[in-house]
Amino acid sequence: MTNKAPLNSQWTFLTGDLNWMDYNGQWIKNIDNDTYIVIELINLHDAMDHNHPNKYLMEIHEVTLSEVDQKTLHSALKHYCYLDEPTITNEMKVEALVSYGGYSTWNEEGNNYQKLFKEALNQI
Repeated sequence: MTNKAPLNSQWTFLTGDLNWMDYNGQWIKNIDNDTYIVIELINLHDAMDHNHPNKYLMEIHEVTLSEVDQKTLHSALKHYCYLDEPTITNEMKVEALVSYGGYSTWNEEGNNYQKLFKEALNQI
Protein backbone atom coordinates (compact mmCIF):
# COMPACT_ATOMS: atom_id res chain seq x y z
CA MET A 1 0.00 0.00 0.00
CA THR A 2 1.28 3.47 -0.87
CA ASN A 3 0.71 6.66 1.12
CA LYS A 4 0.92 8.83 -2.00
CA ALA A 5 -2.34 10.57 -2.77
CA PRO A 6 -3.57 10.36 -6.37
CA LEU A 7 -2.62 14.00 -7.08
CA ASN A 8 -0.09 15.54 -9.46
CA SER A 9 3.06 17.40 -8.41
CA GLN A 10 1.23 20.74 -8.16
CA TRP A 11 -0.23 19.52 -4.86
CA THR A 12 1.73 19.45 -1.59
CA PHE A 13 0.84 17.54 1.55
CA LEU A 14 -0.28 20.22 4.02
CA THR A 15 -1.21 18.39 7.20
CA GLY A 16 -2.73 15.22 8.55
CA ASP A 17 -1.59 11.75 9.35
CA LEU A 18 1.03 9.90 7.33
CA ASN A 19 -1.56 7.15 7.15
CA TRP A 20 -4.17 9.57 5.78
CA MET A 21 -6.35 6.77 4.39
CA ASP A 22 -7.07 5.58 7.92
CA TYR A 23 -7.29 9.02 9.53
CA ASN A 24 -7.19 12.25 7.49
CA GLY A 25 -5.06 14.42 5.27
CA GLN A 26 -4.98 17.80 3.54
CA TRP A 27 -3.19 18.80 0.34
CA ILE A 28 -2.65 22.35 -0.85
CA LYS A 29 -2.23 23.95 -4.27
CA ASN A 30 -1.09 27.54 -4.71
CA ILE A 31 -3.06 29.24 -7.48
CA ASP A 32 -1.50 32.73 -7.52
CA ASN A 33 0.28 33.45 -4.20
CA ASP A 34 -3.03 34.81 -2.87
CA THR A 35 -5.51 32.03 -3.61
CA TYR A 36 -5.05 28.49 -2.38
CA ILE A 37 -7.08 25.33 -2.88
CA VAL A 38 -7.05 22.64 -0.19
CA ILE A 39 -8.33 19.11 -0.72
CA GLU A 40 -9.19 17.35 2.53
CA LEU A 41 -9.94 13.68 3.05
CA ILE A 42 -11.52 12.65 6.36
CA ASN A 43 -12.02 9.05 7.41
CA LEU A 44 -15.54 9.20 8.87
CA HIS A 45 -15.24 5.80 10.52
CA ASP A 46 -12.31 7.12 12.55
CA ALA A 47 -13.69 10.62 13.10
CA MET A 48 -17.28 9.70 13.90
CA ASP A 49 -18.49 6.13 13.95
CA HIS A 50 -17.61 2.84 12.33
CA ASN A 51 -21.31 2.44 11.55
CA HIS A 52 -21.40 5.53 9.32
CA PRO A 53 -22.66 4.45 5.88
CA ASN A 54 -19.69 6.04 4.07
CA LYS A 55 -16.05 5.71 5.03
CA TYR A 56 -14.76 9.02 3.63
CA LEU A 57 -15.67 12.68 3.35
CA MET A 58 -13.81 14.67 0.71
CA GLU A 59 -13.90 18.48 0.86
CA ILE A 60 -12.51 21.28 -1.26
CA HIS A 61 -11.61 24.54 0.46
CA GLU A 62 -10.70 27.76 -1.34
CA VAL A 63 -8.99 30.59 0.51
CA THR A 64 -8.09 33.96 -1.02
CA LEU A 65 -5.92 35.59 1.63
CA SER A 66 -6.49 39.17 0.47
CA GLU A 67 -10.23 38.69 1.05
CA VAL A 68 -9.91 37.40 4.61
CA ASP A 69 -10.85 39.82 7.34
CA GLN A 70 -7.79 40.49 9.53
CA LYS A 71 -9.76 39.80 12.72
CA THR A 72 -10.76 36.38 11.35
CA LEU A 73 -7.17 35.64 10.34
CA HIS A 74 -5.87 36.67 13.76
CA SER A 75 -8.48 34.47 15.50
CA ALA A 76 -7.64 31.48 13.28
CA LEU A 77 -3.89 31.89 13.86
CA LYS A 78 -4.47 32.23 17.59
CA HIS A 79 -6.74 29.18 17.62
CA TYR A 80 -4.06 27.21 15.78
CA CYS A 81 -1.29 28.50 18.12
CA TYR A 82 0.63 30.11 15.25
CA LEU A 83 0.84 33.65 16.66
CA ASP A 84 4.08 32.87 18.51
CA GLU A 85 5.84 31.54 15.42
CA PRO A 86 8.71 33.76 14.20
CA THR A 87 7.52 33.44 10.60
CA ILE A 88 3.96 32.76 9.51
CA THR A 89 3.78 31.50 5.93
CA ASN A 90 0.79 31.72 3.64
CA GLU A 91 0.43 27.95 3.93
CA MET A 92 0.21 28.28 7.72
CA LYS A 93 -2.47 30.96 7.32
CA VAL A 94 -4.45 28.75 4.95
CA GLU A 95 -4.11 25.72 7.22
CA ALA A 96 -5.39 27.71 10.19
CA LEU A 97 -8.26 29.28 8.23
CA VAL A 98 -9.42 25.96 6.77
CA SER A 99 -9.37 24.38 10.21
CA TYR A 100 -11.17 27.41 11.63
CA GLY A 101 -13.98 26.80 9.12
CA GLY A 102 -16.05 28.54 6.49
CA TYR A 103 -14.04 27.92 3.33
CA SER A 104 -15.53 24.68 2.04
CA THR A 105 -16.77 24.98 -1.54
CA TRP A 106 -17.65 21.32 -2.22
CA ASN A 107 -17.95 18.04 -0.35
CA GLU A 108 -18.88 14.47 -1.12
CA GLU A 109 -19.03 11.24 0.86
CA GLY A 110 -18.10 7.80 -0.42
CA ASN A 111 -16.25 4.58 0.23
CA ASN A 112 -13.57 4.80 -2.46
CA TYR A 113 -11.02 7.54 -1.80
CA GLN A 114 -9.57 7.29 -5.32
CA LYS A 115 -12.97 8.07 -6.85
CA LEU A 116 -13.42 10.94 -4.39
CA PHE A 117 -10.05 12.44 -5.36
CA LYS A 118 -10.98 12.16 -9.03
CA GLU A 119 -14.35 13.82 -8.44
CA ALA A 120 -12.75 16.59 -6.36
CA LEU A 121 -10.23 17.34 -9.11
CA ASN A 122 -13.11 17.52 -11.61
CA GLN A 123 -14.71 20.19 -9.40
CA ILE A 124 -11.66 22.46 -9.46
